[in-house]
Amino acid sequence: MGKTVFRSSVFYSSGMGWLTPWRRWLPVLAPILVGGLLRAIWLRYHFHELVSDEIAYHTLAVNLAEGQPYGLPFWPPGWPALLALVYALFGVDAGVGLRLNLALSVLTIALTGGLTLQLFGRRTAIASMWLLALMPSHILP
Repeated sequence: MGKTVFRSSVFYSSGMGWLTPWRRWLPVLAPILVGGLLRAIWLRYHFHELVSDEIAYHTLAVNLAEGQPYGLPFWPPGWPALLALVYALFGVDAGVGLRLNLALSVLTIALTGGLTLQLFGRRTAIASMWLLALMPSHILP
């Protein structure tokens, strides 16, 4: 073991200095990883047929990906346009759209943490990330 050093109000052994970054980042990364894992498990074991609005958005995205006109002026084009881009890159499949939704959901956890960190501090940011990571209505598609 190395000599014990006092830095930034944390005692650590100079031989274990590599552990310090993990102690700092693990509380921030854990809700992102757990949230992503919960969403991936749900998507894997509870994949469902598209219903209602999902069918409409999928159809609009397929039309856009195939170069056809949008078609419905009263539906906002943002989500179908993003889906169309992803469909053009990875192929037209409802599962691709659901995986995009999963990725955006996990990104939302990280962005919520970043914003909350700026406004209210680290402890509140970590708490808000855990709340969002474990919120059932945010996990279920």
